[in-house]
Amino acid sequence: MNEETALKRRVIEKPWEDGPRLEFAAWCERAGDRAQGEFIRAQVARAQVHWRSEEAQRLFQEEMRALWGRTKGTTWWGDFEAVLRRYRERTGKNSLSMKDVRGCVGGYGGDLADVVAVAAEMFRTEPIERLWVGAG
Repeated sequence: MNEETALKRRVIEKPWEDGPRLEFAAWCERAGDRAQGEFIRAQVARAQVHWRSEEAQRLFQEEMRALWGRTKGTTWWGDFEAVLRRYRERTGKNSLSMKDVRGCVGGYGGDLADVVAVAAEMFRTEPIERLWVGAG
């Protein structure tokens, strides 16, 4: 198992803890993906402050700068997108969506049957904390 995979596994095993996320952010920066590291750090920090505070607004701006700073055509949610692509190819459905939580895919949802159909794979590949059923 390479270092990236091992770090992602730690985030998946303890989705409610910020330490593994911050370790992954540091690895991203060392590996040359500064934007993803900054995005994770900003989301983790914003989760610790009141959502209406000036600090939360400043951190949100950092998140947006990091999103715009990523290399065009790259994704940080490759596992999630691969699950969705396989499901769409298999069923022709496109009802699932995701929510990033503290820098990672932390929730997903859609129609009940679709959420259930990909649940095992999603919980194996992403640090899922939240699910929603319906309009998402």
